[in-house]
Formats: sequence, structure tokens, C-alpha cells
Amino acid sequence: MARGTRLPPRDHHFLVVDDHGGVADDLERAGADGILVLPPYLLNVEQEGLYRHLDAVCRAVGIGVFLYNRDNGLFASSTVARLAEKHKNLIGFKDGHGDVEQLVRIRQVMGDRLVYVGGMPTAEVFAVPYLGAGFTTYSSAVYNFVPKMAQTFYRAVRAGDTVYENDSRSPCTFGVITLLKVWTW
Repeated sequence: MARGTRLPPRDHHFLVVDDHGGVADDLERAGADGILVLPPYLLNVEQEGLYRHLDAVCRAVGIGVFLYNRDNGLFASSTVARLAEKHKNLIGFKDGHGDVEQLVRIRQVMGDRLVYVGGMPTAEVFAVPYLGAGFTTYSSAVYNFVPKMAQTFYRAVRAGDTVYENDSRSPCTFGVITLLKVWTW
């Protein structure tokens, strides 16, 4: 979608491709509250490149920006801190990598300045370590297939119900394990 191109109706889902603000600006004008910014695709980017990438998007819009920490774009705590200091609209950190040590370092540096969201493809497996690192929520692929089960599991994790979350006989845990086996088959 080129800058200035008409947006699809609000009830349609579409992918935002980074163009350092062109599409993000269109989304802001259309009423979006925020955007999730992925790192550059198929490139392993150094910290300065990640900084410049997010800096350009944050400068281009006034809406909330979530950075997405993924395999090819892993943000150091110092890079996140630089971005957050400069841009009040950097409001969140979504992790799709799962390095708990990295996440704890970022939380130690950033505290409650950002909203932290887990984004591993198998989020339920990482729910407890994420919670321990200060990530109070996660995006769940399982929710798309068995929403009640995913909600029950999420509530158990948030309530600290370790008996439920670890009980392999519970319908929720069994379902998650079954789905994971199917996905890896």
C-alpha cells in the first residue's frame, strides 16, 4: 500500500509493511490507536539499525508504537531505553524470541515504562516464565482454535494456579500439548 492509498474498511485485517511511517501515518489518520512494528524482514540488523528503524516510525506518528523483538531483530536493553527516552509514543515491547535473560534485563532497565506482551508461537508453553519476567499477557495462537481452553489456561496462570497449569490431565493442558504435537508433526 503506497502512502496516500485508500485504506481497506475497518473490519478488514491487513499487514502493515514498514515504510518508516507512510502506512503507519495512514493508519493513524484512519483512527488506529497503535501499531506493532516488526524488525526488517530477512535481515539480521545491528542495534543501531534497529534503533533507526523504530526511531523513524515513532517520529512519523503520534499513536502508540509496540516494538516486536524477533529472531532477526533482537533489541538490547540499551537500545530500548534510548528509544523510550526519546519517544513517549513507544508504549510496548512484544517478544517473539523467548530469551528470558534478555527479557529480565529489559524489564530491569525499563521497569513499568512499557507494556510487555509475550509473542512466542507457543505462548502457553512460555506463559509462566513470561509472567515471572513481568510480562502480564501474551498473544495466543491456541486461542484461535480453542478459545475457551486458552482463556481457562490464561486465568489459571494469572491466578498462580500451578496445580491446574501443570496438570497434564486437565483439558486445557492436554489440549495445548495435543496442538503442539500436531503442529510439529
